[in-house]
Amino acid sequence: MPSAVQEHVDAFPIHSEKELAAAWREVETAWRDNMERYGVRLPAENTANRLWLSILWLHRHEDIHKRAIAKIVTHIRPDLSGDQQVRHLKSQGWRDIGGGRGWHRIDFNGVNPDWLIRQTRRGAAIPAETWEEVKARYDYRCAWCRIREGEAHWFNSAVTRLQQGHKDPARPLTVENSIPLCQYHNQAMRDLLVLNDDGFPRAVASTSLVESANIQVKREIWLMLRDDPEVNPAP
Repeated sequence: MPSAVQEHVDAFPIHSEKELAAAWREVETAWRDNMERYGVRLPAENTANRLWLSILWLHRHEDIHKRAIAKIVTHIRPDLSGDQQVRHLKSQGWRDIGGGRGWHRIDFNGVNPDWLIRQTRRGAAIPAETWEEVKARYDYRCAWCRIREGEAHWFNSAVTRLQQGHKDPARPLTVENSIPLCQYHNQAMRDLLVLNDDGFPRAVASTSLVESANIQVKREIWLMLRDDPEVNPAP
């Protein structure tokens, strides 16, 4: 274990069950105010997930390493493993804004945007007749590369098929929020970008683009967000 992590774990306080119970009540309130309407579910009783969120609430203004969380979890519940996979909270809709590589911090004011995108896309589809009208507005061409449906695609000469792409992946797929994309560019987008009516990117729609950026870009984004009062309100 790296020395910085070990020092963090050694210094991390052991919270009592009473403290954790009080913290859980605060988590429930934050969930009702900010997450319930998006379909995020609270963990079941007597689960490690409840303990994770209670601990993360008590330390919501700082990054906590999973080994520090495990220290408390195993103190309260010796029957549970010392390897607590806190990262799974992201796949349940909780917005983890920690530094990664085992470090966690939950933003209790919102939901995981990537999770929300996946939820809004589930089962979404525009009726075939209406979709024909959308394609006709674009002259049956991909809004991104302008290749026409039915033509041999320049990528590999396969027949071009237009698919229902999102302009804004965080919103439901509707006629107003749809754009025709060829099978290759629809796959390439993977809900990464917000597109305008002409198929040009106008915003980032997924944190995965930031995760894959080089360190200089990440630093510039961090500096920008650090000074943004909407993202980082004064405590």
